[in-house]
Amino acid sequence: MDNEISNSGTNVSATTVVTGDNNNLSFSSIIQDNTGGVSSIRVLMLLWGVGVFLVWAAGAMVAIYHGIYTFPSLPPEIVTILLGVTGIKTCQRFGEK
Repeated sequence: MDNEISNSGTNVSATTVVTGDNNNLSFSSIIQDNTGGVSSIRVLMLLWGVGVFLVWAAGAMVAIYHGIYTFPSLPPEIVTILLGVTGIKTCQRFGEK
């Protein structure tokens, strides 16, 4: 039983993502909480993280276009907000149990 968990005759790998439909990972399963509803904090984390990346990537592309080959740094305030949202999600997850 290496890396497998046996529960009521069902063997599940420790890294298996269970969504209820043949263990397929879908976008909706990423933003759903344990009850199947949309988790607002997960949506916030996803939007903020993707938004920060897109703005940073756009800044890097503009810099390269203008001949500046140093990628822009992220302001400390943005990093603080991103870490804060992640910390809130971590605390919220432990609070659910």
